[in-house]
Amino acid sequence: SSGINAEYGEINKLQNKILKLKDSESLSISASTDQIKLLKNQIEMLTGENLTLSKELGHQRKEQASAEVLKKSLESQLNVSEANLNELQSRNSQLKSKNTTLCSEVEELHHK
Repeated sequence: SSGINAEYGEINKLQNKILKLKDSESLSISASTDQIKLLKNQIEMLTGENLTLSKELGHQRKEQASAEVLKKSLESQLNVSEANLNELQSRNSQLKSKNTTLCSEVEELHHK
């Protein structure tokens, strides 16, 4: 009888160990599930941020492209303006030269 009691005692101990293991296993599973939920939330947040940043980057690229088009247009206008200025300066020099010649001719006519 005492042998049977000892067996039952061992069985009880083993059952208690099994229950403790099951409890700790379910706690571990619950903690893992919570971690997974947290990670999913973080992934969703980061995905949202990534989308926002991608849109902003797209806008910035469009703005940069527009700015570069505008820059090229302004550079082209500047080149035309510089060419016009050079032409005007050249014509101005020619007119000054003609003017000097005409003044000389007028002086000669006055002295005649």
